[in-house]
Amino acid sequence: MDYKQQVTSVSLAFSSLGILRKLFLVFIWVCTFVITLGGIVWLFFPEIMQSELGISNEMLFLLCILWVIHSCWIHLAVVKRKTSQLIVLGLLQIIPFANLIGALIFAGIYYVSKSEVNKQSD
Repeated sequence: MDYKQQVTSVSLAFSSLGILRKLFLVFIWVCTFVITLGGIVWLFFPEIMQSELGISNEMLFLLCILWVIHSCWIHLAVVKRKTSQLIVLGLLQIIPFANLIGALIFAGIYYVSKSEVNKQSD
């Protein structure tokens, strides 16, 4: 690995993110932890919840796994400044989720990441 690759890999890390992007990732992981923990409690201790969820245990397990995978995707796209993946994540916020605020957050992260990548390539 030459010097430029070392500098790029170090400068495009979690530690070099701005405070808002760090807070966004912390928020994503806290939500993921709470939702996944709730799903696990529901799977293994259904008597605690006292009501019917309306979906099978297999579907609940799959949803928890998909939530964790989605969070990993967001984390890698933000930390590695993958601009094309940030665009896709922003579009996913609009089309299936109808989450305009989430799409605006991803648009902001995209513009900041794009400027950082352009600065690195110079």
